Amino acid sequence: MSVRVRDRLPSGVQFIDTARELVVHTIQYCKKFPKNLMFLITKDLVDTSKSIYKNVVIANSIYPKNKLDIEIRYKHLVTAKGYVEALDGLLSIAEELYNKAPGETKISDFGWLHWGELIETELKLIKSVIASDAKIKFGA
Repeated sequence: MSVRVRDRLPSGVQFIDTARELVVHTIQYCKKFPKNLMFLITKDLVDTSKSIYKNVVIANSIYPKNKLDIEIRYKHLVTAKGYVEALDGLLSIAEELYNKAPGETKISDFGWLHWGELIETELKLIKSVIASDAKIKFGA
């Protein structure tokens, strides 16, 4: 018997999958920006999304065997969380610039909304992993 979608729990690596989806979505939609915004904002958007992905992958590759491992993993997760927040802020600037730019190619409401959903989901997942890691206890 299958589990209803609303009753499903996120998988242990869902934060990596969401970060990857965030990179792909960012690249796909940044291609729609006018070329004159490439070095002003779109390159930063793509680089920031890639930094999120890199940090969550690094954090996930650290299997916590001791407190030092947890600390290193925590640093990467907090860094990724910071990049998620930065991406959110950059997107608000990008949206304002994009809406004022002349051109025929438009990003749909879905494109903007999905970015927001991915950011919100990624933040929740990273916070969940941090909370989960905080519960790990090691022998004295």
